[in-house]
Amino acid sequence: TRLSSPLRWALTGPDNAPAEFDITRLPAIAADSAGALMTFALEGCGVALLPEWLVADALARGTLVRLLPAYRFPAQGVYAVYPDARHVSGKVRGFIDFLRARAAGEP
Repeated sequence: TRLSSPLRWALTGPDNAPAEFDITRLPAIAADSAGALMTFALEGCGVALLPEWLVADALARGTLVRLLPAYRFPAQGVYAVYPDARHVSGKVRGFIDFLRARAAGEP
């Protein structure tokens, strides 16, 4: 894992009050892949911090349950990394533009 120990989760609570949770117990399973964490959670292996877009269907089906619904984690960034900004292929430019539009909430 690339996370520090103890793990500290900084959240925003009710009325936008800052809150922190320190997780001091060592995890039985750890991963840095959202897909792997989702699978672990679906199989009942514990708690996972996952993005809303990934868990929306599982929450709607009731196969996952939201913990701490009054709390929110800070928004995370999405980055496009490519080798040379001067010579971006049309496919890469199109994908970046698509991500940018989706992040802005455009259909």
